[in-house]
Amino acid sequence: MIDRLPVLWCIPLNVTEACLHAGSVLARRLPDLLSRVLSQSGAADARWAPLLVEVEEGLGYAILGIPPDRSELEHYLWQLDGDYLLYGQMELMSDRIWIESGIYSGHRDEILIEPRFSGTTTELLAWLPEWFKEVAECVGQRGLPWDRTWLEKPVTSDWTGLHNYCEALDIQKRDDPRSDLEWRTLSRVYDSLRADADFEMIVELGVEVADQALQRGEVERAADIAQALMELSPDSPAAADLAERTRRRLG
Repeated sequence: MIDRLPVLWCIPLNVTEACLHAGSVLARRLPDLLSRVLSQSGAADARWAPLLVEVEEGLGYAILGIPPDRSELEHYLWQLDGDYLLYGQMELMSDRIWIESGIYSGHRDEILIEPRFSGTTTELLAWLPEWFKEVAECVGQRGLPWDRTWLEKPVTSDWTGLHNYCEALDIQKRDDPRSDLEWRTLSRVYDSLRADADFEMIVELGVEVADQALQRGEVERAADIAQALMELSPDSPAAADLAERTRRRLG
C-alpha cells in the first residue's frame, strides 16, 4: 500500500470559442476549486496548474474545443510529475452548461473515469459535490482517513457567488504588486457573502488576504478584514479563527 497521498494535478478545462469571454474564468478555476476541496478532505494531494499550451495565436490556457488525446495527457502529467491528471472541456451557453471531464492515470496509462454534466447553473451547483466525490473515490488512497464532509456539502447556493469565487482566485493569484488587486479580491468575497453567508470557501479567500496583510505587519488591516468577514458570515469557523488571531496580535 502507498503510505502517501496520491498527487492529482488539475488543469484548466478546454473551452469553445463561443464561450471564451464568459466561460474562461470558470474553465480555469473550477478545476482549482476541485483541487482545494480534495486537498481539504484529505483524499488526495490535489494541485492546480495554469498549464499553457501552444495554439495558433501563441500561448493559451486551453486548446479551444479540442479534447487532448492520451499521448498529450501523458506528456502533461510527465511535465507536472504526479500520479493523476484531471482535464476536460466546458461550454457555457445562455441557458445551459456542458462539462466533460476525465481522470488520467500515469501509472496505468489509461483514462479511469469521465464525469459529465449538462444542465442549468442551479443544477451545476448541485452537481459539484457529486463531481468531488466521484473524483475522490477514483484517486483517493484506500486506508487513509478522509473528511467526507468537505466533499459532500454544497459549495454555495448562489451562481453569481461561484463566479465571484473563480474571479477572486484569478485576481489573487496574479503576479502583480498593484494594491487594487487586494481590494478587488475582497469586493468579490464580500459581495458573495451578502448573497450566501455560508459560503465558507470564499471566506477562506478573504482569510488568505488577511494573512498576507499579517505577513506584512499590517495587523489593523487584517483585523478590519476579520471584522467584515464575521459580520457577513458570523458562523464561519475560518472567520472566527482569523478574528481570534488578530485579537491576540493587537493585544
